[in-house]
Amino acid sequence: MTNWYVIEEWQWMALALTAITFAFTMRSLFLTWVSLSATVVGSLVWDDPTVPVLQQLAIFSAITLAGVAVSQFFIKRQPASTEDEELVAKAADASKIINRTVTLTEPIVDGVGRIEIDGVLWRLRGDDAEAGEQIRILGVDGLQLDVLIVTKEKLAKYYVQRSGLD
Repeated sequence: MTNWYVIEEWQWMALALTAITFAFTMRSLFLTWVSLSATVVGSLVWDDPTVPVLQQLAIFSAITLAGVAVSQFFIKRQPASTEDEELVAKAADASKIINRTVTLTEPIVDGVGRIEIDGVLWRLRGDDAEAGEQIRILGVDGLQLDVLIVTKEKLAKYYVQRSGLD
């Protein structure tokens, strides 16, 4: 029986290089095993170009599957960092304070400030305001979950009146 398709060593090495590139970018352990398997099979084919395609694929599959199986049992996932957990907890707390009016204890300068609400320190982003002014919390920055979007209370009231939301 003749080979209907020949997989050469350079094709295995190209697969290995592609897989390891994606493994690093996507942080994928599976693609790391694919890369290792392709490297082993590519080296085997380089040493002996007469290895049948089905045998190449069988070796490739066996190494990949064995590596993935071993990884599942022996490599433990890292728990999320405490910093990530704190950000998620803050985001959950933020839903309770949206649309709330608070008094600034520190000014908002150049669009950036800070405030402590219910024992949690928040960074603020919004209109410049002096300490003692009333501000309304409009939402949370979607990329930085510890940043509240705020505006001065009188501007918020004006917006509500103009839009007919009250």
